[in-house]
Amino acid sequence: MCTHGCTIVHASKDRRGRASYEVHSDSAGDSGMFCVGSAAAGAAGMNRSGWRQSERRFSVRDRGVSGHGNGGANRLGTSLAEFCSIIPDISVVRATRGPVTARITVAVGMAVRQTRGLENQLLERSKQTWMAAGNRWLTVLVMMQCGSVEHTNRTIGGIHWVCSTLDAWPRQLGENYLVLAELLRQLRVSLPSHDYYLKVDADTMTLPSNLLGFLRSLPRRLASEPLYFGSNEVSTKNVRSAEVCQLHGDDYCHTINYAQGGAEGLSRLALERVVDTSCITRIGSTPCRRENALCIHKAEDVTLGICMRALGVPFTRCPCFFAWGPCNIFETTSCHNKLCARPVTIHKLKRISWFDGWWEFLTRP
Repeated sequence: MCTHGCTIVHASKDRRGRASYEVHSDSAGDSGMFCVGSAAAGAAGMNRSGWRQSERRFSVRDRGVSGHGNGGANRLGTSLAEFCSIIPDISVVRATRGPVTARITVAVGMAVRQTRGLENQLLERSKQTWMAAGNRWLTVLVMMQCGSVEHTNRTIGGIHWVCSTLDAWPRQLGENYLVLAELLRQLRVSLPSHDYYLKVDADTMTLPSNLLGFLRSLPRRLASEPLYFGSNEVSTKNVRSAEVCQLHGDDYCHTINYAQGGAEGLSRLALERVVDTSCITRIGSTPCRRENALCIHKAEDVTLGICMRALGVPFTRCPCFFAWGPCNIFETTSCHNKLCARPVTIHKLKRISWFDGWWEFLTRP
């Protein structure tokens, strides 16, 4: 069965014996989520007219996005449901260390506040590992803190470096929507022609070959639609902000689920919508009802989720974007039944030893 508030309402097979499932949402259905991750998969979204619930259908053997290269992960066309499944056998968990070929283009954006300290050390590790894999289809943009002066963009070592225009980077969780808004603006301005965009934190490891596998597993018909994807394995689900609803109207009153902030993915059309409408700044700047209260809508991942829902972009959920270190990498028996065969990102790597351990494990021969 589908998880997270989805119910199969129709199952069938075509003449070749391929199964497909039609689903609708239950209690979480107002969130506009795709439901994937086991033997069945479906979608609960909304149309552009009145944001009403819609249904989608795709085959468990859907061959993915048309024309997405001829090498690397997912060459045989794994379905989205199969790709996003948690598996019991960790011996098959892998990522490709070297380059893979693709015809799509992806821009990965990362904001790094510290020029020294852990964030910078993790950035250096990323530069030595997944950023150095030589994937020509993957462009990395790193936004550094540079005060109120925006320096000239430059490309060094294959990485596009930009400086933030923010006067001061917010340090509180309840204000980091400003950093996300600026990072997405920089991606929109500096790298406007990529097919997909992935925002990651400095403590997030990205596995490019598996990211490509995920994108190839998407149903063909989604290639021309706005997409918002990631994992909703977060501490707070089924979120609704009374302040945002009251100030911004009915389109912002829905209960939503959202991609955790360690990895948030957008298609080009979704990026254009959220940047061109200044939605993140408008929602994040909504005043809190109580002084000093932590307003959930000011947390950047929630802010983006609210905007995606209001702008008519359904959420495609895949647990292979791991929100937390899913297990103890130095005690791999703890990883059984907790990993996908092809993890896309690993978040909350707060120690260099954790980063190194996950990289060596996932890219082992």
